Amino acid sequence: KIFDGLSALGTDATKIYRSLTKHPSGRLRAIAWQRFLVQSNGWHDARSWMPALRDRNPEVRELVLGTIRGRISKIEEDELGVLIDSKYPEVRVFAAESFLLADIKVVESRYMDLLIDEDGLVRSVTLRSLAKRRVPGWMKEHILSLLDPNYVIQRAAMDGLLSDAKVGVP
Repeated sequence: KIFDGLSALGTDATKIYRSLTKHPSGRLRAIAWQRFLVQSNGWHDARSWMPALRDRNPEVRELVLGTIRGRISKIEEDELGVLIDSKYPEVRVFAAESFLLADIKVVESRYMDLLIDEDGLVRSVTLRSLAKRRVPGWMKEHILSLLDPNYVIQRAAMDGLLSDAKVGVP
């Protein structure tokens, strides 16, 4: 209810929301981050949302990721590096998804960091992004990933290979 009246304030509200992103309550921080990013169109600038992805509260990270997913149109190499190096698996999954938006040379140089991640979801999303982008060497990685003991990884590898009608189907 605190936030409902702030929306009417406009520009001043974004300053208030931004200050509330440092509140001790994780729930309050999560809502403040979401409202701040929506009201300020903060997803256009990674410097606006990157601090939220380092928040100790998973609810904050999930709400912010839900807010920026599908809204960002480009991600730079240094920003992608921060996402890849995150200690939180949901942020690394977002990094793998962001391969679809990054420069292909950046993807080529960084995909292995996520392909060897301990989290299966991170690895499977990475495989799916590599197949969609057709990153050089993607097919070899998919063939090797068919041998992974994790079924989710095997499935992502198989789906990627099936998407290539020339070589992948046989």
